[in-house]
Amino acid sequence: MTKSKKRIALVIDYLYSEYVNFLIKSISQRISEKDMDLFIFHIGSPNDQKDTFGYQFMSINVFVTKNNIDGIILISGSLMRYLSKNDFESFIKTYKSLPLVSISTSLKNVPSIIVDFKDAYSKLIKHVVIDNKAKKIAVIGVNSISVEVIERMEVVKSVIEESGIDFSSVTVLYSDFNYSGTIELLNKYYAEKSAFDFDAVIALNDDMAFACIYFVNSKGISVPNDLVIVGFDNLSPSSFSIPSLSTISQSLQEQGRVAADTIDELLNKKKVPPVQVVKAKAVFRQSTRASEFKDKYINDEDVSIEVNPIDNSKNTYTVSDWYMKSTRLFQAMLMYTSIENKNNAAQIINDLEKQLKAFDIKAASIVIYLKPIEKIKVFDYFNLPKKAYVFLAFDDVLQNEINSSTKKMFFNPNDTMIPDGIICSNNKGILVLPLFYKTMQYGYFLVRRSEMDDSIYEVITTSISSLIASYVANEEAQKENDKIIKNNKLLGNIICTDDLTSITNRRGFFDLGKKTLDFASSMGQTGLIVYCDMDGLKKINDSFGHKEGDKAIIAEAQILKKQFRSNDIVARIGGDEFAVVCPGLDIKYFNRIKKSIDNECQKWSINNDSKYKLSISLGTCIYPNEDFQYNLQSLLAEADSMLYLEKQRKKDNS
Repeated sequence: MTKSKKRIALVIDYLYSEYVNFLIKSISQRISEKDMDLFIFHIGSPNDQKDTFGYQFMSINVFVTKNNIDGIILISGSLMRYLSKNDFESFIKTYKSLPLVSISTSLKNVPSIIVDFKDAYSKLIKHVVIDNKAKKIAVIGVNSISVEVIERMEVVKSVIEESGIDFSSVTVLYSDFNYSGTIELLNKYYAEKSAFDFDAVIALNDDMAFACIYFVNSKGISVPNDLVIVGFDNLSPSSFSIPSLSTISQSLQEQGRVAADTIDELLNKKKVPPVQVVKAKAVFRQSTRASEFKDKYINDEDVSIEVNPIDNSKNTYTVSDWYMKSTRLFQAMLMYTSIENKNNAAQIINDLEKQLKAFDIKAASIVIYLKPIEKIKVFDYFNLPKKAYVFLAFDDVLQNEINSSTKKMFFNPNDTMIPDGIICSNNKGILVLPLFYKTMQYGYFLVRRSEMDDSIYEVITTSISSLIASYVANEEAQKENDKIIKNNKLLGNIICTDDLTSITNRRGFFDLGKKTLDFASSMGQTGLIVYCDMDGLKKINDSFGHKEGDKAIIAEAQILKKQFRSNDIVARIGGDEFAVVCPGLDIKYFNRIKKSIDNECQKWSINNDSKYKLSISLGTCIYPNEDFQYNLQSLLAEADSMLYLEKQRKKDNS
């Protein structure tokens, strides 16, 4: 990867955090002003034991090397959620000799930008306890060994005890720093206690405070009339939420600017201070009756009073932004279902490119490892394979489009994260996210940021990961299918081919079907088993002879083979009975196939001037089934039961 400009890695945990999003915007703006390129590496929370497969995000950290990057900015506070300071300092040794800058936490031998928040936070907590006369207090914290979390809790505890309240009387609830987790926590608490009778809630960040405001409003509890609530971070919505939220401004814009300036100075061999301090400020708003205490804090340099809500028309985070975000989220979640049933690489790639461009994404690249890599437990280092290829890429600036269905561009990801000329950066930077599904690593996704909310990219990546997992599973199943077909041909098509129809016979169906379901089980893949029975074959034989009956069987076999997908296993398992294994297929797509089969049967009857109507009934069963999981015999029996009901329905309607 040619480095015409200096390339800066911004290492983050997750994109759904408003705190992280704000820092990304601040840093990307300053990095662009310095004429450098920014790459944002989404590595999750190191040592996260709570998220079942969250450890998989760490794989992308392997690209933060001299081959790809010139300097690194770490948002250390959020990255250290599940690591002690010593463990985190050991963790960042993987970056070796690359210049490093830390935001929010002071690290040994790393220039650090930290926030002096203790004076401002003490005044915010005193404002809750003393000014608002809070006695029954709840604290929404995080069960974490993060230095940030520990220091915030220490201030809260110290001020409460100095105010004459025994901290053991304070209710401490542990959430996970995000909105949805806090809503779940509060609902659980309310279900157990049948009450939420506090007069103050201290949340250790704004997201949890917003969740609390929403929750208490849903219970008919008024803020600030019934209780007061404070947060920490001063995120954009805090100034115009209803009520507006009292919180701590960490000067995130300033932190981002100083971090970008510092990494630039390090790259230019300039001496920088070991620690640079940004001063925090308490912001009192409606959630703590700020207007009643305006005169008291008018000359306090640690406190800002905002009595009137911010004019939303001048705010960049308005209702229309929330509407657009929810629309984009819904669109991102539908990506997988709209593409999953495509049966070849060209269709998948073309549809995926259209979907990404529908989000107004101007440049993106999906890289897939030649062979998926299984990681079944937390790892410190990810061993990259020596071969990967560009599955899909497009860039409106470079005016290129790469489609691996026509030609695969192979390269060694150990040498470069992405080959030259595939994607270029802009003033907002490029996000780098891993593509994984459960325990399997498939590759990674690079996307040039736009005006879209950063959290949407995380949902898009999840959809792409599921799609790639399904694609790879189908490819492997197809290879297995092709292998068996090749072996069958070598054996003269005797063992597994039906003599009359030339499709797979009963023996071949159970052999290949079992292997397909075993593979599906290992990948956690879903699909359908279809049992088919021709309508009225006995009548055809009795009325027109067995030769005409054979003709009808051959015609039906050809229709089934044509209408099902190329990777589906279509077999004749008895006289007038057929069965199909359909990996990855859902009921909606099956119903379209079923309709096409009916239409083709009618066409055949008309085109052949047939004296009888060619027709077939189909019964289906989804796998894995709750009772039968991936057992082919049992699933086929269940599909047969559904076939009986279909036959009965036709009989009743005739």
